[in-house]
Amino acid sequence: MSRCSFCDASPVQWHHVCGRPSPSAPYFNEIVIALCGRCHSREHTVLRRLGLEWLADGSDPLAHELARLALLCKRLADEDDSWHVGAGSLREVQQLTLRAVEVLA
Repeated sequence: MSRCSFCDASPVQWHHVCGRPSPSAPYFNEIVIALCGRCHSREHTVLRRLGLEWLADGSDPLAHELARLALLCKRLADEDDSWHVGAGSLREVQQLTLRAVEVLA
């Protein structure tokens, strides 16, 4: 069983790292990470505070996805612990990164 990537608690919920444009829209991708209910709620509070919970009108979706991914990477690096990611998530991170490289090239 997976454990929370921040506090090692269980059970966990799968947090969609890059989110989605709006509450009723499909997720941008399937990059997920294991978070307990408390840490999942706290993660969404941080995203809201930083204006990253939903895609703002006129914003670039790729920049939004990358900002959310970078924020989580920083927070996990600060924890200095192992990540508990969902199956296929690392492949999705690779694909997102390659999309960004194409756009920036």
